[in-house]
Amino acid sequence: MQFTYLDLVDKTILFEPLMAKNWFENNSGGYSLFTSDETQPYTIPGYYGNRCIVEIDMAQALSRIHQELKTKGLSLKVYDTYRPQKAVSFFTQWTTWPDTSLAKKYHYPNVQKQNFHELSYLSQTSSHTLGTAVDVTIAPLKYASYEKPADFLGYFDSESLDMGVGYLCFDEKSWRSYDQITKEQKANRQILFDIMDKHGFEPLDTEFWHYYYKRNRNCDKYFDFDIRDNYKNKELAALGVKRP
Repeated sequence: MQFTYLDLVDKTILFEPLMAKNWFENNSGGYSLFTSDETQPYTIPGYYGNRCIVEIDMAQALSRIHQELKTKGLSLKVYDTYRPQKAVSFFTQWTTWPDTSLAKKYHYPNVQKQNFHELSYLSQTSSHTLGTAVDVTIAPLKYASYEKPADFLGYFDSESLDMGVGYLCFDEKSWRSYDQITKEQKANRQILFDIMDKHGFEPLDTEFWHYYYKRNRNCDKYFDFDIRDNYKNKELAALGVKRP
């Protein structure tokens, strides 16, 4: 496999580097999710840049999806693709720490985070680290927003389509089978599923934003290089392992 920056393949795809920020906004102000301290943003190991690193074949597929969405007045929006193994190991460690009140309230009020691996919300050997997974949603091309509901769970992205809950909502409300949402929210989730499926992506049943791309093509190499903004093209391509 070989990697590239997503903006080198298609600079018009929206990308929000939430893992690099780990700093989430809500009606009460800011809070840090993957940390033991609510008051300060935390640097997740391996996330030291604001550009999106993605496996090349997947980047090209994402571009095809985005170009098709543009004809419908929509845009693909990416939250995360490649994820270093050191970050995955950190998330596992995080599940053993005491809860912080805002993270618990907005992301997993109904489950215990020590059960995240069993519930398929986190993995000790993530497909993101293999280079075969992406976290995405859809946004309108023209600016539009919706007001945050009082009981909203996950990261609230007012500029994206209303999916009922947001990214990193660790709850049954994120499941593809969950149907206690509005017709509009169901339709928005279906738009995402249909176009991802059309272009060869497979969904994760417990997270509406998570999709696999040709997931069986790389099952033995968990990459651990850092996400940085200043790799040269040749260096970045060399980070991957060519397959025969």
